[in-house]
Amino acid sequence: MFQFKRRLHDNKCLEEETKKFRITYDDKKIISSFENLSNELFYEIFDYLEGCDLFQAFSNLNSRFQALLISSSLRLKIDLRSLSEPLQQNSAIDIINTNKHQIISLNMTNFDHYDSSLTLFNIDSSFSRLESLVLDDMKSNQLIPLLIKFYIQTKMIQVKRYLNNSELSHEETKKLRTKYNDRKITNCLENLSNELFYEIFDYLDGCDLFKAFSNLNIRFEALLTSLFLLLKIDLRFHPEVIQRYRSTCIVVPNKHRIISLSLTNFYLYNSTFTRFNIDSSFSRLESLVLDNMKSNELIPLLINLISLPRLFSLTIYYDDDLKDISNIYQIIFNLPMLNYYKLSFSSLESFIPISRATNDQFSSIKYLVIDHCCTLDELINIISYTPHLCRLTCEEVNESTKNIVKDTLNTIFSLTHIFIAKCYAQFDELETFLTNVSPQLEVLCINTFKDVNYLDANRWEQIISQYLLYLNTFEFQYEEFIDEDFKASVYHELINRFNSSFWIKRKWFFTISIKTDSWDDNIIVYSIVPYRQTRDNFEKEKKNNHQFIDEIYKNVIQHNDISNKHVSIILNVTDLSHTDSDELFIDMISPILAMIPITCLNITLNEIFIGTLIDLMKCLSNLDSLFISSLSMIQPRCLSIEETKIFRLLSNTNKITKVNLEKMNHLEEVQFLVDLCPRMKYFEIDCTNGICPEKVLRFILMKNTKYIRNLCVLCLKISPMNMNIIDKLKNIIDIEQLCQTYTIEQIDSRIYFRLNL
Repeated sequence: MFQFKRRLHDNKCLEEETKKFRITYDDKKIISSFENLSNELFYEIFDYLEGCDLFQAFSNLNSRFQALLISSSLRLKIDLRSLSEPLQQNSAIDIINTNKHQIISLNMTNFDHYDSSLTLFNIDSSFSRLESLVLDDMKSNQLIPLLIKFYIQTKMIQVKRYLNNSELSHEETKKLRTKYNDRKITNCLENLSNELFYEIFDYLDGCDLFKAFSNLNIRFEALLTSLFLLLKIDLRFHPEVIQRYRSTCIVVPNKHRIISLSLTNFYLYNSTFTRFNIDSSFSRLESLVLDNMKSNELIPLLINLISLPRLFSLTIYYDDDLKDISNIYQIIFNLPMLNYYKLSFSSLESFIPISRATNDQFSSIKYLVIDHCCTLDELINIISYTPHLCRLTCEEVNESTKNIVKDTLNTIFSLTHIFIAKCYAQFDELETFLTNVSPQLEVLCINTFKDVNYLDANRWEQIISQYLLYLNTFEFQYEEFIDEDFKASVYHELINRFNSSFWIKRKWFFTISIKTDSWDDNIIVYSIVPYRQTRDNFEKEKKNNHQFIDEIYKNVIQHNDISNKHVSIILNVTDLSHTDSDELFIDMISPILAMIPITCLNITLNEIFIGTLIDLMKCLSNLDSLFISSLSMIQPRCLSIEETKIFRLLSNTNKITKVNLEKMNHLEEVQFLVDLCPRMKYFEIDCTNGICPEKVLRFILMKNTKYIRNLCVLCLKISPMNMNIIDKLKNIIDIEQLCQTYTIEQIDSRIYFRLNL
């Protein structure tokens, strides 16, 4: 199940990346083709698509499609019956819960997957536009309580009960819609060119395409059978009966038009069941995904793939004995046209006895994803077959079992990108690998563990300066488990060298994060990240060329992110283990924190106890900025006498000028931050959690003016219901004379007060 969820997540991410890639490089095509279509016409096209298919095809394309999909004008028809259980639940969570008010038709099976015990969704009055409901394979104990709820649903038109799956009702619905909406279809759709239809179809799965548009009229039949229409078909995540139907009725008759095919449990499709073999009849197949594959199915299939003239991309999720992994790699390296290859399987240890390539064993692969663990020497042997490799991605690279001989490493001059998610190899051997294999490297992203030598900033500087001359993107992490046996090393003492001019000049910046691992243990993550302009809300708001925001940023917010002598160092606190030992943990890491001039504390915990915040801040004497997601004033306890003394000392000595409270629950939290940071110049408060902006404004200006005399800008983030509140706030300030000189401006959901107190 874990593997399935992971594949589902990977596939979803891959689809999102593909769509973004397509938008980036085909932007001119999309604008020239789509910009002339009205929203009404898009809604008419969407009306032929099932809701989950619609979101899968068009979400995350651009802002216009985002607006179309969330608009109340869009009516959704959701059919969960033809999906396998994990994907049903995924669709229920991601789509149904957030779009209940848009759903007019809902088809479900095995209702127990969706009841409140799983906190997915109940069919109740929140489905305010639901007109049609199909409940498949229902039990009495599920059905009767549900029908009682329907008694109050005034918009319910029909409730149907089916004992088995059938696509007949969908076909009849399409014919009925065509019959009664024919004039509408003619008036709206006949003006679209075939090329534009093909562009729209390109976003849809081939089976969904036939399901939505077949049997409409002669023109659509011609479009669906045309050689110009190339199909992408995914047969995974569906029940066997649906897979069987689509294999026989869609895949087999259209082999010559399929450019992308995704399968699972390949034994369902082979000649034993008279469905289809993947052979030279798939003459246009360019991309193939094989999921949950067994060795006895996979190896014969891979041998057949040699006959495919256009197979550029192959992804395999393997689920069998690892003894055949070496054979699988050897066969793959013989595929003549392959550019992209990914092999994924789960294993706690690695054993890939693949030998180094000879002079006549080279592959055409340019993009290699090794989504399994391997040792560094095994990795070296694998890429010896890929002299044209451009991008290398590895899930886990472990320490070599054999000594790496420098003179035997093959240099790959085309290799420009390396990504390693988990690197347990020693720094010595990784250095040998990087300095000999990839002299043209431009991008290196690597997460390292165990070997503290990775924190040697001088050594990294030497490697990059002498051997990786073309490196322009460097993303590095080193994770360190902290327990009572932890001792700071010489590299911890020199860790501030990651803040030298060498790193600043390249805009690679050092950050520290405190979080928990999968065992809920506290860890520290040291990171080097490329500079990305992230000025919170300011960057996007400055696009409107507001002089007001420009002045705020220049005079108040900017704190020399990049300079020749100094750069801000951020400490991110993303999670802490759920124990009462936060103070002990902070004491253990305090020597490290004291060595680094951290200037920004960014706490993204759902809630942090003020005592823990005080313990952290006492280790950070250089703080200038404080970002807090949410504060807890009294949980799990009140402040001790010692903590109260430290709080007063911090209030008198800290240098914090910028404070952001992302979620405010009580005004006492604002008072705490005012008392803690009396020298603040910028104060941003979120007022969307039931606290009205008027109260916050009065509280700051009336009660606390004398405590925060340096305050220049107060920013209040407001909820949608308060979007027109700015005049009311001005009247409050003027009538109650809270401030003599000020400037006020609203930009999106934020109201800025420029104060001259």
